[in-house]
Amino acid sequence: MNIKNLELATRDLSLQRQFYRETLGLPVQLFPDMWEVQAGSAKILFKQADADFDGAYHFAFNIPANQLLASKAWIAERVPLLHDENGKDDFDSTNWNSHSVYFKDAAGNVLEFIARRDLKNSVEGEFNSSHILNVSEIGLPSEDVIGLANELCAKLG
Repeated sequence: MNIKNLELATRDLSLQRQFYRETLGLPVQLFPDMWEVQAGSAKILFKQADADFDGAYHFAFNIPANQLLASKAWIAERVPLLHDENGKDDFDSTNWNSHSVYFKDAAGNVLEFIARRDLKNSVEGEFNSSHILNVSEIGLPSEDVIGLANELCAKLG
């Protein structure tokens, strides 16, 4: 999937903006009461959350198929990687034919760098934020998964 625009709520706009601009090195544009980050072809708009907001998101950034290990080293210099109960911090998926690493942003959202082998988008050179291609996944938790899936299919075709 290629998500072009994503709007997310956050409690601390300033802290989040600092993370995406300084830690990830992505371009940020400021607006009154919100800001936007450009991640490859995706624009992520962060708005001030309501005072009772107690949520977190999971979303994935596609990266070039051959850059997983380089992206892992790059992000591990900036933030701790998430790992499973055995200490494993990179994950291979045969179902998705991909390889991923996970980390959190300043608000506790779970971010993912995912290298999808089927995309055939390898690039040369050291990994940096310009290798983030787009947002390819967003978690949509629901107590009625089938109902939500039907609603999304009806609205989005």
